[in-house]
Amino acid sequence: MTFNEWLHAQQERTKDAVGDLARDVAGDPYAPDGYETLWAYVEALPGRRENVLSVVDAAWTEFNGRDPATCR
Repeated sequence: MTFNEWLHAQQERTKDAVGDLARDVAGDPYAPDGYETLWAYVEALPGRRENVLSVVDAAWTEFNGRDPATCR
């Protein structure tokens, strides 16, 4: 499972920032795949919320720490 696939699967999380990010990315046809390209894309967005880069980092950390059994 790629980071982008994992992030898209988080859209059901309605009460946290990673779920908000997942829905934003899913709704943006220009959002790139991958952590580094997504981070750079979000960093360049005009009017972005100050904490959004930390949310991208938190999503990446969570993705990397997931149980491999859930990725099948």
